[in-house]
Amino acid sequence: TQNYTTSTTSKEATLTINKVELIIKVNTPNSIFYGDDAPTFSYTCEGFVNGETESVLTTKPTISNSYVPGNNKGNYAITISGAKANNYIISYVNSNLVVNPRVISISWSNTSVTYNGQLQEPIPSFSNVYNNESISYSLDNSYINKGTYTITASISNQNYVLDNSTISTSFVINELNLTNNTVIEVEGTYT
Repeated sequence: TQNYTTSTTSKEATLTINKVELIIKVNTPNSIFYGDDAPTFSYTCEGFVNGETESVLTTKPTISNSYVPGNNKGNYAITISGAKANNYIISYVNSNLVVNPRVISISWSNTSVTYNGQLQEPIPSFSNVYNNESISYSLDNSYINKGTYTITASISNQNYVLDNSTISTSFVINELNLTNNTVIEVEGTYT
């Protein structure tokens, strides 16, 4: 206007947009049993803003785990790394795969025998064994004389546990019906 003199002054300013933190977590899988295949691993991203999704990752993360079927029971680290995104600072949360002992059951044979003067015992066979592995076992007792007994098996393999419902069996030694031609050997020393 006629009563004023105007001037225009412009100033430049720098606007800094910082990257946002993004956390990528390994989803902890269900535990597995000795000899099982490894599960499919997955992850979850936390921290996307403005409705953004995993699609903004220019490089997807990689999940690593050292477990292979046949590894002993225990915990196996699951690590995640390698993701990239232009506007995010990425951090990671790893997890573990838990491998439990495999549960095996017993089928018993030779559970009813005839007295023969020797120590006798039933015979266990194991099912649900990984890769047909041989299972070493021990029985809590063997018997000679006629009678009905309870026999219990045990194993000392860290990768297996016995199904409690099949761990024991009834064992019967029946009396021997003697005939004129029956010959038996009896253990022991007699005077």
